[in-house]
Amino acid sequence: DVTFSLLGANTKSYAAFITNFRKDVASEKK
Repeated sequence: DVTFSLLGANTKSYAAFITNFRKDVASEKK
């Protein structure tokens, strides 16, 4: 299903966004 594929891609992008966001927050706290 195309919708499912898009959802999977969005989930991966969201996970990467959260990871990068946490890295940025950690960097600013130092």
